[in-house]
Order: sequence, then structure tokens, then C-alpha cells
Amino acid sequence: MAQGKITYEGLQGAILQMINHAIATGGLFFVVGMIYERTHTRMIKDYSGIAKKVPFLTFFFFTFALSSIGFPSTGGFVGELLVIIGAIKASKIIGIITAAGAILSAGYMLYLALRVFFGPEKHSEKLKHIEDINKVEFFVLLCLAIFVFAIGIYPKPFMEIIRGGIDFVWSKLQIQ
Repeated sequence: MAQGKITYEGLQGAILQMINHAIATGGLFFVVGMIYERTHTRMIKDYSGIAKKVPFLTFFFFTFALSSIGFPSTGGFVGELLVIIGAIKASKIIGIITAAGAILSAGYMLYLALRVFFGPEKHSEKLKHIEDINKVEFFVLLCLAIFVFAIGIYPKPFMEIIRGGIDFVWSKLQIQ
């Protein structure tokens, strides 16, 4: 049931996406920062093929990247699906554009990740002694990853938390 161009599902998805974005993007920034601190370079071409040297960093980067693109079983999937459903209910054209944007962003993110982690292995001095994560970094990344999968596999508790705010906004929209 749409109110103007706003749908209940769209509101749910938007709020869930904001939560997921904070977690996944925070995780991505953390991983990228860790890689930068180890190499002191920001050039993508300098990183090619580092997956073998830093498997845990690679795993966590892909966990957060897949959540960012809305891969099933991650929080990004649930939020993105609700946003697309809401957009389709509001307007089929907007729904198609929204889905196309999600596909394009997924392609870009995967292209970036593949170039950095799985391209031809570089034998530069900067990557010669690159180390994988330590125990503290592992713990922080694991905590974020748990939330990524918790939202994706069992979103009900998160939806219950945001329901009060959504119901309040929805009731105000119904009056107007």
C-alpha cells in the first residue's frame, strides 16, 4: 500500500540499508585502512594478487563487499530487496532503475575486489612483507561480520527494533 511515492517496504528497506551500510562500509574502511598501513600506497594496481598473502583480510573484505552489493544471506540483501520491492510498488520504472543500479554497483565492487585481491601477483617491495591480520584486528572484523550475517540470515530482531520508528512515520504520512 503506497502513500504517494513512499511505501512501507521502502521505508523498512531504507532504514535497514542505513544500518547495514554503517556496518559493511565501516568494515570495508577498516580493511582498506589496514592494507594501507601495511603497504603505504593507495594505488589499486600496486595491490594485485594479494589474496594469497593476506587470506583473512581477503575474506573480511569480500564479506563486507558482498554485503554492500546485497548478496543473499547478508544484511545488504534484505535491505536492498525491501527497497526494490518498495520502489516497484511506487513505480515500475523507478523499481527497474533501482534494480539496475544495484546490478551496476555490484559489478563495480566485484571488479575492484578482483583486481586488488586476485589479479596477477605483484612482486613489489611494498607487498613483499605484507602481513595478515592480528588477533585484535580479527576480533573487530569478526564482530562486524557477525552483524552482517545476523541481519541477512535472521533480520526479524532488527526489523522489530526499527518498526516503532517506521510505524510513527507511516502514521504521519497517512494523515497528510
